[in-house]
Amino acid sequence: MAINLSDNINYNAPKHADRRYGPWTGVTHANDNVAALQRVQGLTVGIVSGGTISEYWYYTGVTDSDLVLKLSGGASGAGTSGTSGSSGTSGIAGTSGSSGSSGTAGSSGTSGSAGTSGTSASGSDIDPVPNSGIEITTGVTGSTIYTIYNTALTPALETPNTVGGIPAGTTVAALTGKTVVDLWNDLLFPTVQPTYTIPTITLGGVGNNTAEVGSAYTPSITLYGDKNDAGIFTQLRILRDGSSIFTDPTLTQSPITAIPDQFGYADPNNPNYRYTISPTPYSEFYTVPLGATTYQGDGNYGAGTAKQDNKGVFDVRSSAVRSVNAPQLGDNNFGSTTYTLTGIYPYFYGDSATLPTVSSIATAIQTGSATKVLFPASGTLSIPYNVTGRYIWVAYMNTYTTKTKWFRTVLDSGDIDNSFITTVATNTVISPELYWSGITFKMHWSVYTTTQTTFEYRNT
Repeated sequence: MAINLSDNINYNAPKHADRRYGPWTGVTHANDNVAALQRVQGLTVGIVSGGTISEYWYYTGVTDSDLVLKLSGGASGAGTSGTSGSSGTSGIAGTSGSSGSSGTAGSSGTSGSAGTSGTSASGSDIDPVPNSGIEITTGVTGSTIYTIYNTALTPALETPNTVGGIPAGTTVAALTGKTVVDLWNDLLFPTVQPTYTIPTITLGGVGNNTAEVGSAYTPSITLYGDKNDAGIFTQLRILRDGSSIFTDPTLTQSPITAIPDQFGYADPNNPNYRYTISPTPYSEFYTVPLGATTYQGDGNYGAGTAKQDNKGVFDVRSSAVRSVNAPQLGDNNFGSTTYTLTGIYPYFYGDSATLPTVSSIATAIQTGSATKVLFPASGTLSIPYNVTGRYIWVAYMNTYTTKTKWFRTVLDSGDIDNSFITTVATNTVISPELYWSGITFKMHWSVYTTTQTTFEYRNT
């Protein structure tokens, strides 16, 4: 039982009164010399290290593992501390650190186990150094410890290979200051930028066609623009040979399929719309000239809105015109596919019971008794005469290459030299539909009657 004393003890021996205090050379040394039956929760021992004594105590029990460092300043976390000590600046109480910020002596707190592994709540500062991986920020209400990449490597050092979401060539400087969480996010979950659906413009009712010179070309032309991830269309035009033949700044808007969400984030450019010329279709009437005539549509549209990447961050890449990898920049005179109408003179062929002349051939063409072929006569002309005992002839515009060979089979062919087929002769011709007149044609005919199926006129 306890001994009652009415005054303090005047102890003159130059050693600790309690032998169990030591001091000892380490935790193991203390545990070996303080018998289990002599221990009590709260018993303090001294341990010498580097010429100084640090006090340890049996904190939560009396086993060997319960002997832990005893924090000074009354903030050791014994259940009554709650604050950081009278002179502390950082207030870091081991792993919990939540025991308060700047109390006086730890007598008012209730946090209990806040300081089992702390360093010194009475005023010691933690000073992070390169490679420590720790940073402290001090705020109004206390300090916070961060795990951070604060390597001592040369800032200009680059990663030799791409690792996860960190591309090859990333410098130490670019990674320094990132938290461990940030680095793992970059490594395991690379940032994936959004993609964009570019606007489109569609011209219909025309195509790549061939027509006879002087004939009427009467297509019903449609034109519309789909905005997709861009802004609205404000104007559409139909162009012939680069010049507008119809302009509409008051377009008809109609809903179309929405752009799909990406990474679970709604597309900010929805709802999606189509913009169509009005009235539609546009009725064209055009007399076909010789050569190429082009048709195209174009339009003006506005800019779209940036989308979010896979981490929910809005795209900061510079806007670009119709790039699938950037927010959509507005544009004017955005052109559709171009279509070409080619005006040509046809070639003609026929047969007769009498020997042809340039006049009789011209008459046959004008009266419509000849066969018309709407196809360029620049190459080989393959004629399906299918006649027996008749004279044959052919006529083609004089700008085409003159034919110099005739051909039926390898064993039945020859030069166009008046021996079977006449050399070229010319005469002006009038279109049977009166599309054109006074056009000079080259003509050939057989000098005697012949039986033919398919017969060829060749350049060489």
